[in-house]
Amino acid sequence: MGGAVAKYPKPGSSPLILMELQIHPAVQEEEPLLRRLLADYLVELTTFEIAGADREAAPSYHSLPLYWSECDRFPVLIRIEEEVAGFALMRREPRESTVDWQLAEFCVLPGHRKQGVGQAAIERLFGQSPGRWELEVLVANTPAVAFWKKCLERPGVKNVHTEPILKEDGSRLLHRFTVVAQDSPLSE
Repeated sequence: MGGAVAKYPKPGSSPLILMELQIHPAVQEEEPLLRRLLADYLVELTTFEIAGADREAAPSYHSLPLYWSECDRFPVLIRIEEEVAGFALMRREPRESTVDWQLAEFCVLPGHRKQGVGQAAIERLFGQSPGRWELEVLVANTPAVAFWKKCLERPGVKNVHTEPILKEDGSRLLHRFTVVAQDSPLSE
């Protein structure tokens, strides 16, 4: 997966002022940075988990090192004007799977939310990786539920199927959908 650069309007500005959004694979040397970002993200997610969850335990993500040792995992950093604005953890699923891609985690850092960064980043990620996708969202995380609803209504996103599922950390929405290539006649 290569990097991508997009320009989008700077929030609160005229359309003539554009900010540079970059999506690029995180290299091994960026693992400590991604580990810190992921830890903060996981702490934030505990506020949406079911009652009784152990919020005192330090959140961990044991599979993070696999994103640099397994060829079907992709750690991605999102940058605005060279500043880290978020990250994504993606997995390419095996051929016999019902999906091609799983978005395991997606986070826009708090200082960059509500500015179009997430929408622009998803547009770039989906544009680079057409196919059958799935992702899960905690139902209690209402900002994320609203964000993904908008993302899945975009042109080029087809066959959206959403179902509620229950996991030990709470109720989730499982979204399965197809992203068609931008030059495909189905994307119109």
